[in-house]
Amino acid sequence: MSEAVDKLYTKYGIDIAPKRREPIAFKDKRLDSKASFNEFLLNDDYKLETEKNNLVYISQIDSKKILIRIFKKSEDSYSQVGYIDSIYDKRFKNLYISIINIRDDYRSCGCGTEIYNIFEEKAKQLFDVKTISGKLNFWKDYEKREAFFKKLGFKVFSEDECEVNNEILKEIKNK
Repeated sequence: MSEAVDKLYTKYGIDIAPKRREPIAFKDKRLDSKASFNEFLLNDDYKLETEKNNLVYISQIDSKKILIRIFKKSEDSYSQVGYIDSIYDKRFKNLYISIINIRDDYRSCGCGTEIYNIFEEKAKQLFDVKTISGKLNFWKDYEKREAFFKKLGFKVFSEDECEVNNEILKEIKNK
């Protein structure tokens, strides 16, 4: 990690950015019945968060992370259309987004914003969180992803500004 990145993380009280798992492709998950979906929820300790327009939002939360998934419900089958995962650092009150991924055919329709809003609300309820951070790497649609995070209230730190490679950071105001 560069010295500038170290300074940025020190400024906000964050020790070090966790390694990010880079997706090779969207991780597809399909469940062919209501029973198999319910079994998936029980076996993997997921909780139903909300259901809107045939989209089902579920969460898996422990003391170190929040994972939210979106499934499209069609009759009795369920197919994953997006997910966001994170790592919580209690010492620095930082929630690091390790990955957010929305299937291509569900982008630009509000799914990413909705999953993030549920994610942030859960973070405020469950953790003493001061910042949410992450890293934008140069995958496809980089400009769209940068605009997406800015729309959500993140600061995007580019190399030109402070020798930091596309770190994202949002200060959280708890209720």
